[in-house]
Parts: sequence; C-alpha cells; structure tokens
Amino acid sequence: FAVKREITGDAVQTSETGQRFCKECFDKAKKDPNYAGELDPDDEIWPDFAVKREITGDAVQTSETGQRFCKECFDKAKKDPNYAGELDPDDEIWPDFAVKREITNLKVKCENYIAGCNWKGLFKLLEQHMQECQYIESECVCGKQVLLLNMETHLMEECPQRRVKCKDCGLEMYFTELQDHSGVCPNAPRVCENCRKEVPASQLTQHMISECKYVRCICKDK
Repeated sequence: FAVKREITGDAVQTSETGQRFCKECFDKAKKDPNYAGELDPDDEIWPDFAVKREITGDAVQTSETGQRFCKECFDKAKKDPNYAGELDPDDEIWPDFAVKREITNLKVKCENYIAGCNWKGLFKLLEQHMQECQYIESECVCGKQVLLLNMETHLMEECPQRRVKCKDCGLEMYFTELQDHSGVCPNAPRVCENCRKEVPASQLTQHMISECKYVRCICKDK
C-alpha cells in the first residue's frame, strides 16, 4: 500500500470525460503543453473509487512494521516473490482506522454519475445510496440492460416480452406473438372485396353469401 498509494495515491477521475489520473499527475497534465489541450480547464475531478476503493477497501496495518495495505493487497503481497520477503509471515494485521476514517469522510459522487445520477455525499453513505440508486442498470426479462429509473416504462411500452391484449378479441399474449395472432384472429377486421365493408374475419364468408349487396351471382332468367 505504501507503494500502491504513491502510484495511484489520490486516484481521481474527471467528471465529464471520465479520464483517470492520480491527483499529482492531473495537476502536471494541466501544465503540460503536449497534453493540456485535451483537458477541459473547468472539468471537475472526483475521487476515483473504482481505483481507490480497490486499493484501500479494507484498510489494514501490520502490527510490527506499521506497513499499510488494503486487505486484498496484503494477501496478494504475501504471495508476490518480489514483495513477500519484506513481510513477516507471522506479522498480524489490524484494521487501520486512521486511513479508513479518511476514506469514509471523503466527499464523492455516485458511481453512476455518468449515467445521470446527481447524488453527492460522504463515501460512508455511498453503499446505502447504491442500494436505492435508480441509475443502476438491471437486466430485463427480455435480456436488455435498462436503468431502474426507466424499467417501469420499458416493461409497459417497450419490452418485447410484455403482456398485451389483442384489441379485436381481447386475448392476452406476449407482444412478440401479436403480429402472428392478427393474421388468425377471428375478430380481426377483413374488407369485403365486393362492397369494401369491414367485417370480422369469422363472419366474412357468411357476409359474402347472404348479406353483401354487391356479391356477383348468375341471373336465373338469362
């Protein structure tokens, strides 16, 4: 963690373009004529917890040397031949409340801010917000990824697996079945080829035999 924090220490992300930097590198990039043109000088930066939370998630400290890690990185370091020699395998680790307190009191945006969520608050409140955030994508029964915010509308108006009723006979079915059903629906309107009157499909034959005034027939007196 002492090394990792130096590399990605104050991990930040630009609010508009989503570019990732450590804070120090971002400040340098703004002054670099080869790079500054690609940055919006008014673009805000926010803690990048996709990076930072991975590094400092469960902040711990070794009891003997005081080295700081996130728990996951400590477990990896013990297995890393380039690093393990510097660790005492019997060294205990303890929660690092000093670092954890710093992290939990950072002000952050919702992880879904690019999708449109405007929530801002303390990092320690982020998990609670994420349980309620309507800008999280969820998979619909049709397989499409839809924001929770739009799920109700999608299910009612867009989803091909939504249940609908035939407007002619009232039979309920999936939307994907509606087109095929319209070709065989007994109440679907059909146009008489003689009088151009609309008649339910199930009654068309009878109409043409006994009701249509324009049906062609053979004159008996001819």
